[in-house]
Amino acid sequence: MIRQHIPGECAEVDFGYLGLCFDPDSGKNRRAWVFSLRLRHSRKAYREVVFDQSTKTFLACHIHAFEWLGGVPTKIVIDNLKAGVTKASLHEPLLNRSYQQLAEHYAFIISPCLPYKPQHKGGVENDIKYIKRNFLSFFLESQAQKGIEVPSKGDFQKALDQWNCEVSEKRKIGGVDRTPQDLFEEEKEHLKSLPSCRWDALEWYCTMVGKDWRVRFDKVWYSVPYAFIGKEVQVCASQSSLKIFHAGQEIAMHLRSYKLNDYVRANLHAPLQQEEVLNATRGGLLAQAETIGPFTLKLSEELLNDPSHDKLRPVRLILKFALRYSPDRLEKACQRALIYGTISYTSIKAILEKALDQKPFEEQSTQLDKPQKYFKFARDPQYFTQGAMYG
Repeated sequence: MIRQHIPGECAEVDFGYLGLCFDPDSGKNRRAWVFSLRLRHSRKAYREVVFDQSTKTFLACHIHAFEWLGGVPTKIVIDNLKAGVTKASLHEPLLNRSYQQLAEHYAFIISPCLPYKPQHKGGVENDIKYIKRNFLSFFLESQAQKGIEVPSKGDFQKALDQWNCEVSEKRKIGGVDRTPQDLFEEEKEHLKSLPSCRWDALEWYCTMVGKDWRVRFDKVWYSVPYAFIGKEVQVCASQSSLKIFHAGQEIAMHLRSYKLNDYVRANLHAPLQQEEVLNATRGGLLAQAETIGPFTLKLSEELLNDPSHDKLRPVRLILKFALRYSPDRLEKACQRALIYGTISYTSIKAILEKALDQKPFEEQSTQLDKPQKYFKFARDPQYFTQGAMYG
């Protein structure tokens, strides 16, 4: 029996795994998925190759699909993906906050499937199977004949678009003897109009304010008023700006930065003694080190505990490597230095410059409380006694 659907009423979305795909941005092979948004009435589908199923990607694909279709369906049926549904429930599912805001902007209804009932959106489930059966196997075979083991994302998307246009949209649908493109010509008149402006995607993230009154979001640091040190806050980021909330109240706003490990700050957020306190005192430097990681903190403590001379400057220079390289790399470099007992600014600099932090080391204990060995050149005591005898 052929099910009839009201034109423009409903679409279904899902992801399907494709395999490995070359990412030109990272220069690495990565796992890839296809996102599919399929209209129930016409079976016309928007398909996009992506590298993850994150909320950011999920929402961006919706926007691309609406713009490609030239309109918005009344309702979208989704499986209980984390990107769309925070908590699945038979009676009252908890929707992702960002997805709700997208739905409000484009005026569509979110209709989650019942838990463990993906057949409630069987149309798009079948579309994923159709892609794998009718497109993927032939595409990979053609790439193999060219000597290409892992296709690039660009080639993947180009071939998928061509197949969609030349094969998928021209196939005859059983029972109605019409193509998806023919049916879409009728359905597009029933889609809701696109809003006057594109939605500026919002990302929400919960984190804790560090001792240096900063929070980290998308590998960038942002300042907050120092009174909120140790408090849990919510970060709301759009493409152009970033707001920080505590207990529902906005406490900070910044222009968003995309520079890796950048520090976006407002002077009013600092205490009266200003931020120099972090770079001029033992406590300030240790607070910075702690935000990077336990190995960085341990190494900084070892240096600052040296009674022979002031080590504030070496520690300050070491911590700056987090901006030049990354906090993760500095943490690994400090771990390596602690294990091999080469605790100094010069050692950390050499490890990072030679990328030794990215190489495996001999299996030794990485316990922070294990005493480390220190090595230095020293003359044998007999040297001095012999010198006295012959001097």
